[in-house]
Amino acid sequence: MKFREHIKEHPEYLKHLGSLSKLEALAIYHYSLKWGVRPLNTDLEDKTFSQYTKEYEEILSKALKKLHPYDSKGKPVYHGTTLRDQQIEDIYRKLKNNESFQFGFFTSAGLRIEDGEKYMTKDRGEMAEDERMVLFYIDAKTAKDVTNLRW
Repeated sequence: MKFREHIKEHPEYLKHLGSLSKLEALAIYHYSLKWGVRPLNTDLEDKTFSQYTKEYEEILSKALKKLHPYDSKGKPVYHGTTLRDQQIEDIYRKLKNNESFQFGFFTSAGLRIEDGEKYMTKDRGEMAEDERMVLFYIDAKTAKDVTNLRW
């Protein structure tokens, strides 16, 4: 469904935009789809900064900064993904040394462990020999809730 058609059929969507432009809302929506998230995050992780990647990252970052932080009320969120052994070792080393770590790309998370498991397994092709499924249990302090900006 096209963005304009969606707004026409669901005018209540506009009330969730707040200070977001329609382009920023569209960027969040597009990111929520596998054909939005995967190419963007692959480019960011590989540091392949095409003009498209730069502009998309700028629009999405600007949009997320406009949203209020998500109040987790002390409850964790869950992020599932696949990582290579070296990435897992690097993260483990940082956590063991009480250091924080940050992904070089955008991540999504869910309120239920099932959400994290879904992100970890959904639409995954064959994994590399050194690739593992990982489920993160996250105490979110800077997360943004985009639930009402998807459809």
